[in-house]
Amino acid sequence: MKQLFYFLFFTILMWQALQAQVSCSKIAAYKNHLQLRTSASPEILHLMDQYDVNYYKIDVAAERTTADITGNGTIAATVTNGPLSSFVFELNSNITIDSLRFNNDLSSYTRSDSFVTVSIASPLANGATITALVYYHGTPAAGMFNGTEPFGNDGVTWTLSEPYSAYHWFPVKQILTDKADSVEVWVTTSSENKVGSNGLLKNTTALPNNKNRYEWKSTYPIAYYLISFTVAQFTDYTIYANPVGAPQPIPIVSYVYANPAAMSLWQTEIDKVPTMIEVYSSRFGLYPFHEEKYGHCTAPIGGGMEHQTMTTLNEFSSQVTCHELAHQWFGDQVTCATWKDIWLNEGFASYCEYIYHQTDVQADADYWLQEANNEALSYPSGSVYVDDTTSSNRIFDSRLTYKKGGLLLHMMRHEINDDTLFFQGMKNYQQTYKLRTATQADFQHVMETTTGKDFSTFFNQWYFGSGYPIFSATWNHIIPQGNFYLQLDQSGSDPAVTPLYVTSVECLLTRSGASDTLITIFIHQASQQIVFPAVQGTVTALTIDPNQWLINTVDHITNDPSFVTAIANEQTAEGITLFPNPATQSITLNVPQNHFDTARLYNAEGVQLSFFLLEGKNYTMNLEATPAGLYLIVLQNGKRQLRFIKE
Repeated sequence: MKQLFYFLFFTILMWQALQAQVSCSKIAAYKNHLQLRTSASPEILHLMDQYDVNYYKIDVAAERTTADITGNGTIAATVTNGPLSSFVFELNSNITIDSLRFNNDLSSYTRSDSFVTVSIASPLANGATITALVYYHGTPAAGMFNGTEPFGNDGVTWTLSEPYSAYHWFPVKQILTDKADSVEVWVTTSSENKVGSNGLLKNTTALPNNKNRYEWKSTYPIAYYLISFTVAQFTDYTIYANPVGAPQPIPIVSYVYANPAAMSLWQTEIDKVPTMIEVYSSRFGLYPFHEEKYGHCTAPIGGGMEHQTMTTLNEFSSQVTCHELAHQWFGDQVTCATWKDIWLNEGFASYCEYIYHQTDVQADADYWLQEANNEALSYPSGSVYVDDTTSSNRIFDSRLTYKKGGLLLHMMRHEINDDTLFFQGMKNYQQTYKLRTATQADFQHVMETTTGKDFSTFFNQWYFGSGYPIFSATWNHIIPQGNFYLQLDQSGSDPAVTPLYVTSVECLLTRSGASDTLITIFIHQASQQIVFPAVQGTVTALTIDPNQWLINTVDHITNDPSFVTAIANEQTAEGITLFPNPATQSITLNVPQNHFDTARLYNAEGVQLSFFLLEGKNYTMNLEATPAGLYLIVLQNGKRQLRFIKE
């Protein structure tokens, strides 16, 4: 018997390792099979826009052996755009409504597709309260599932509503921007089962016929698709996190399959979650639901789902676990306002995998970055912005929404080039839209306000644009003069949409006789010629983007001993001079009057150091307090670039 146990244990261990390799794609894939709701007419949407949901209560019976459901659901709301003459909510037509009470009165109703309409004899004015109590039963076509766990083939029943499937199992208003202020989920089940759900377990009530009712309640605002429950034979494993700023330890309540092999396999990974909470709290602000809990319910879903305060997981591995935890900030506390903006949920949680790995195992962070780039580059076109929200496959596209979306944040982090400022922007975004919804434009505005940078071009090309840049380079280093000549060419992988990427790119010069050096080039045109004077040693190789800050590919890099750029002559012809170079105490820029109006000074990392107006022919900069290194002067928003070395 012991041999059988060890065989099963190691078989499961191997299965888990395989799952870890494909977990990212599964996080996207498991959401893709969900049935999409029929689009509502403008009239229906208008009626639903006339009230604001305050509260949901779901009081149902469910078992681990079936996906059948029976019970009642309550919607409490306030009229906000009255007068309201009809109250509309959603419940799939294959679910039988046994009765409906509207403001305590037994009411008639009509059903059209998934929409249920109650006519109101005396229209309700703004501020009027609404309570709809719906008794129903049936077998949901989606949104609620039944399966078996992998350790002993015992039954599990769970819900999963993202993006449009909540209406399959409870009466609901499926509009992202209308978060309920609170929710209660009561589930009656056989006494050998446990039920996990949102918020805190307020009570477990013993009922006749060997039944228990689990009564969960959350008082935080919640989006409709984040409401859930899971029924199974569970072991309750609770530990605590202590992030800075928490008034008391935060319970981490994990409902794990009761089979002992499950805890034996997963406890080590579960025990990492307090550290994850502490890391994310330091980066993005205190865990958003610290007055309640964080938790997990295991279910055979093939990935994870970030149900608020109670994630549903099929396994515990660092990458999946930290991804779903990150959603408590990005997706749950701040929720995308439309499915077009799903990047704000999935791209952010994906990049949070990298952020956590950087604090845990750097090799895992390096692996994440390489794999994310490989997937983002696997096809030449495609936008992070979702243009077709009727397709679940498009919403949860692993390559675009998850991987390219995550790398977009990585590139923004590099553009800002100041981790303190980058993470402050992430915190500001959380605080500004706390417990509400946001769009890409909202996030962009917060980051621009925080950093003082204009990200319009960045989002136009990386978020709304399509594809990625393809670089080519020709270079030559002339010894002993030391001039390093470079021509850098760029094209877009989807040139019909995004022909040029205006961006900074790092290049590594591998040198003999001197240490390797990193230079940063600001790209603003398809082909640029640059000269770097007095480069020490002998350059033996050029590497574009060695640290993988940009989504890009390289076509070719050519060392051409005959190549010399024309940039020096071009500068002379226009009367532009920069001297002395290299410089020590000061440097003077000479520009013909009325030729260029403005100049910006950047360091080698691409950080802007100063901005100045060119009011005369000569402009002298004092360099006494400037660290030694390579610098760039950009004239008139990139029309000309001049480089110099401060010794």
